[in-house]
Amino acid sequence: MVQHQADPQEQTFSTLLEGEYDYTRPTRGQVCYADVLSVGENQVIVDLGCKRDGIVPRSDLDLLDEAYRTGLQAGDHVPVCVLTGSDRNGELLVSLNQGLAMHDWLRAQACRESGEVCEAEVTEVNSGGVIVQFGRLRGFAWRAPVPGEV
Repeated sequence: MVQHQADPQEQTFSTLLEGEYDYTRPTRGQVCYADVLSVGENQVIVDLGCKRDGIVPRSDLDLLDEAYRTGLQAGDHVPVCVLTGSDRNGELLVSLNQGLAMHDWLRAQACRESGEVCEAEVTEVNSGGVIVQFGRLRGFAWRAPVPGEV
């Protein structure tokens, strides 16, 4: 009786089929960093490091400022937020706009936790304080009353 020995490629393929491949499916709302693979007029394709590439749809690209959108190119490392595990066509949709906003939230949180003073541009003034722009986020900074002021 001749015993068949599997070659290394067969063993590797067998291992993948048995589900031993270390893979976690991205979930809705998850923010991760991706590498831009291609930039098209209607979509951007990014590598999330999983089985499928992510697609940033045109509707999301339209939310980005013109300078950022036109400067985007293959090879860029960008934050994205997972919109769907897969759409009706089986595509993994991600948002670059939401990923960039979340990146700014994390920067603001890190500043707060470290006690570092963050600079933000004042964009509006009202009776209670000011509206500021911090990256892609808008915030409100209240104005403390001056003693003796009504």
